[in-house]
Amino acid sequence: LPQSLQHLCLEDEYSPRPLDPNSTAERRQPRRAKPVPKEVLQAVERLQAGGDGDPTLVELTLASMDLTAEGFRQLANALVTNKYLQSLLIFNTFADDTCIFYLCEGLRNNRTLRSINLGENTLSDRAVSMLAALLRANPAVNELYLDWGVTNFDTRQYINALLSTDTRRQLWLDLHGSVPPNALERVGHHSGFRGADYRLAD
Repeated sequence: LPQSLQHLCLEDEYSPRPLDPNSTAERRQPRRAKPVPKEVLQAVERLQAGGDGDPTLVELTLASMDLTAEGFRQLANALVTNKYLQSLLIFNTFADDTCIFYLCEGLRNNRTLRSINLGENTLSDRAVSMLAALLRANPAVNELYLDWGVTNFDTRQYINALLSTDTRRQLWLDLHGSVPPNALERVGHHSGFRGADYRLAD
């Protein structure tokens, strides 16, 4: 691992950086929680339908809007039990460390989702560290799109190495003893869209 990526030697437990109550910023007037966009609430309802989710929904796009930390939390809770969604596109959604934490927790044991698009989100080293931990723990995820949200070249290379076919195949073998069909699919990037979109199974 390159010296510049030692911060990506990840802890078993990861969590968002706690707020400092003694800081000047945190002593200001408390910020009102932003409302969760209705598109997120509608998507969560479909992801949780019947307990396992809508079996026809295989790709979900929520793009170019502030999903809010609470929106990410609800989305992550829905992903814990969803057994059908394969691709999640949440680009340009103002994701911060707390949002990424919720997302990673929701996907820790999800073995259905294969592709995550977080493009156009400026991610901190801590957020990338959590995503790298997710890749190491969850062999099902074989596409992670970050684009200019990660500016460090070594970090990009590290993520690419974690997503390489050989690495993912070996992780499948180590954890499950076999590689299921289509476990190593790769999905392209979608951009220039705002709002919610659903792709249904054929």
